[in-house]
Amino acid sequence: MKIHSVKKVFFTILMLLTAVALLLFSQQIREEILRAFTLAVQTVIPGLFPFLVLSQTVCATGFLQTDATRADKVMQVLFCVPSSCIAPIVFGLTGGYLAGIKTVRAMYDKGEISSQQAQKLSSFCFSPGPAFAIGAVGKSMLANAQSGILLFGSCTLAALLCGICTNRGHHATPVSVCKAKESLGISFTRAVQTSAAACLSLSAWMAVFATVQAVFLQL
Repeated sequence: MKIHSVKKVFFTILMLLTAVALLLFSQQIREEILRAFTLAVQTVIPGLFPFLVLSQTVCATGFLQTDATRADKVMQVLFCVPSSCIAPIVFGLTGGYLAGIKTVRAMYDKGEISSQQAQKLSSFCFSPGPAFAIGAVGKSMLANAQSGILLFGSCTLAALLCGICTNRGHHATPVSVCKAKESLGISFTRAVQTSAAACLSLSAWMAVFATVQAVFLQL
């Protein structure tokens, strides 16, 4: 039997087993999905959405763009990137990894950073924002704000150390912007739309993970 045929048979069996599991554990799955969406609406989205809108607006308008020589030297020494990359670092640490990654993508699409610089910034945009780490995890899940502060502090320190220690030796070569800056009104409107889509996507993935968790807990 060819490898393609084996993969097709395996995939078919997997889909059938998944359908059976969804039917057998439908009640547990509904409860977990409801819990996931509740967590998203009450905690994750309120702490993430404003930062996404702000970061997208700032990047589109070019508000944080700077040609300051001193700032370039500091960013080169710390992270090996130009000072124009300060936006994803700031929003990644304050708004969470999704805000940081969305900012990196927006800057790359506008031609403000190179592919290498986008990869560099993405390598340490993994820290949760303070709203999620302290509010959702610390206060809501662990019922201990100090645990949330410790989580946020450790993740932030790890992200900064990762940014400092990785890809050493590269030069912070500036990239010419290939697209014009947008007006505030257009930038803000598009930022709201893209941020809402990102939050919806995140909520959907939380529901998917909740479904998988519900099935495995019943096995």
